[in-house]
Amino acid sequence: MSDVAHDRLRSAVVGELALRLANQVIEAGAARGIVLMPLKGVLLLARWPALRGRRTLVDVDLLVRASDEATAVRVLRELGFDATVGSSAGMAFANEAWPLSIDLHRELFPHGLFRASTDGVFSRAELDTSLFSGPVARMSNEDLFAHLIGHFVKGRGRFAEDKSLDDLQWLLKQGVGSRTPLDWEPTCGRSACNAPPGMCSVTSRSETSPSQSRRFARSSFPARIAS
Repeated sequence: MSDVAHDRLRSAVVGELALRLANQVIEAGAARGIVLMPLKGVLLLARWPALRGRRTLVDVDLLVRASDEATAVRVLRELGFDATVGSSAGMAFANEAWPLSIDLHRELFPHGLFRASTDGVFSRAELDTSLFSGPVARMSNEDLFAHLIGHFVKGRGRFAEDKSLDDLQWLLKQGVGSRTPLDWEPTCGRSACNAPPGMCSVTSRSETSPSQSRRFARSSFPARIAS
């Protein structure tokens, strides 16, 4: 088996485990009356099966409303997960029976870095019963873009495990959120912007949905980046 085939097989197996784990947590949460929001890799794998075997991940990211956080924590503990490390944005949980951890987020980013309140993200989401074994809040396409771009900008591409840019390229190829694929670029005009935070902003070159671009920048971009 070639290295590429081996990597794809491994990614497919890990992706299947991630989806199974997410299904367990989401279903258990629904039984307790809470609706969770899947994020990043596990959401992409559920929405676009063509990514399975191609998109790697190391954990399952879930967003929870503040009012539901205590219940979600109880659900994870009942499933055998213990809290391992926390931040201002949430907490990670691990279980020796699973090779993947669960990141339970109360905020999308730590320390209030980005303008994307949990309540706001949930208010723009749609209830979806088709992706997982229980109902989930499916993040709007605009917020999905904002979240991924925020992660890429926050890390500035330094982390090898950060898949944000690959995810964005995939979404753009699918034309998600626009009648034609969106084409984002730094306002400084460089294809690879290395300006420090606060020195650059991001705009859309797409002329098909200017209102979407303005709403995206004003409501979802980080205060240090959005002009």
